[in-house]
Amino acid sequence: MSAIIEVRDLCKTYGKGETCVHALRGITLSIQPGGFLAVMGPSGSGKTTLMNILGCIDTQTRGDYIFAGTDVRRLSNQAKVYLRNRRIGFIFQSFYLLPTLTARQNIELPMVYSGIPPKERHKKSSELLEMTGLASRANHLPSELSGGQRQRVAIARALVNNPSLILADAPTGNLDSRTGADIMRMLVDLNKAGATIVLITHERSVADNAKELIVLKDGCVVEKVS
Repeated sequence: MSAIIEVRDLCKTYGKGETCVHALRGITLSIQPGGFLAVMGPSGSGKTTLMNILGCIDTQTRGDYIFAGTDVRRLSNQAKVYLRNRRIGFIFQSFYLLPTLTARQNIELPMVYSGIPPKERHKKSSELLEMTGLASRANHLPSELSGGQRQRVAIARALVNNPSLILADAPTGNLDSRTGADIMRMLVDLNKAGATIVLITHERSVADNAKELIVLKDGCVVEKVS
């Protein structure tokens, strides 16, 4: 089976000369479809930089990033935007829900950008609201939802375009331990159903839910567990 993510000797630097920062130093990894990789490391270790490159938000300075057989570096900016919107789902620690939109409207937003008709959007959002246990909260604003409910909306939003890859950046970081455990059970269930997930976390107990783990330090992989 071909890897969905193939990263070879990935390097990222910011600035030049004495101000040059080496965020990533020769990262190599491979993730198969249906894989679940956790990424750990202290602040400044390169976790977010790696996530941004995998999500086509940033571009490496050197090395290769192959996504589902496509050399991402060779894509135009427009093609990268399409890849981000249609094949990658993002889940963030801070939820990033629009405060003036209801739970349903936040979930449907990526489909609006993709030009999906309203009837189809409503059907898909209803399915996801049901799946995440939010059917009764569909018309509530984010301010009327708990932290766990807001993160469930964010997960539903990440799934609307049936992405090939889910990138989760500290999705339990702003939640209490019980709610965080609920969110992790949801991600594990998604992975069991076939979703490929890359998870950034500071917590080993959260990382233990993944099938594989890498630990970064100063832009290098210093530990691998599978």
